[in-house]
Amino acid sequence: MSPNKAKVFAISNGNEMMRLQLSKPCENLFVNPILTNLVNLTKNCIVKKGHYKFSLNYEEILRAYYGGLHLYGLYTFKSILYGDQCNFSCTIIEVQISRT
Repeated sequence: MSPNKAKVFAISNGNEMMRLQLSKPCENLFVNPILTNLVNLTKNCIVKKGHYKFSLNYEEILRAYYGGLHLYGLYTFKSILYGDQCNFSCTIIEVQISRT
């Protein structure tokens, strides 16, 4: 299955701060590394059927994506990835970013 569309929302303090609607999530700088780490994504954007366990450091991903800006606080990310045949993934993730 290949996710060929995605919607991602980032919310902080009840305010939507980012909304992405993607027609090619595998080519997005933010979504591609997450998919690659989560589900062993192939170069052709194919996800092989199976069970996957994963752990992500969203703080590192956010800092890399936003160029090292100081983004502290509680963030909620809502994402929907889907293909032509079915929904691939629906997630809600809460991330607390603080100074270390």
